[in-house]
This record gives sequence, C-alpha cells and structure tokens, in this order.
Amino acid sequence: MANKQTELRDGILQQLNTKLEKEVMLVNNLLGEMTRYLQQMRTRAQEEKRVHSLPLEQPQNSYGLHTLLMTSDSDRRLTDTLKAAREEVMKSINEK
Repeated sequence: MANKQTELRDGILQQLNTKLEKEVMLVNNLLGEMTRYLQQMRTRAQEEKRVHSLPLEQPQNSYGLHTLLMTSDSDRRLTDTLKAAREEVMKSINEK
C-alpha cells in the first residue's frame, strides 16, 4: 500500500515538474524574443537618426527612411503583443 502511494506521489510530482519546466521554458523564450525585438528597435532608432542626417532629396534616402519607419512600427506592434503575452503567462504562473 505504501509503495503504491509512493509511486502515485512520485508520478504527480513528475507531472508537476514537467509542467513547471514547460512554463519556465515558455517564459524564457518569451523574454528572449522581447530582448531580441528591443535590440532591433534600438538598432533601427540609430539607423533612423543616421538616415535623417542624409539629404532626403535623394529618393533612395527617402525610401530608406520610410522603410525604417515602417519596420519600427511593425517592431512596436510585435513588442506590444509580446508584452501582453508575457503578462498573461506571468499571471497564469502567479495564479498557480
């Protein structure tokens, strides 16, 4: 009887550990993605400053600035989505 209880307890603990490991991996992946996007945004901000200093009368400079601005907008939307996902994951973990 004690052996069955021990096996049951060990099985439950293993399931909880597996679930916790998956949640930790998810949070780490999410934080890694957020860090990557933030680094991209920082790099693009520097590029925007550099392109702003170029004469915008030249079409390639104007197009380059437009492209950087569009990409930055996309990065901001992705970052907002990642922040919301992170908050949901952290809320889920805190509830447990």
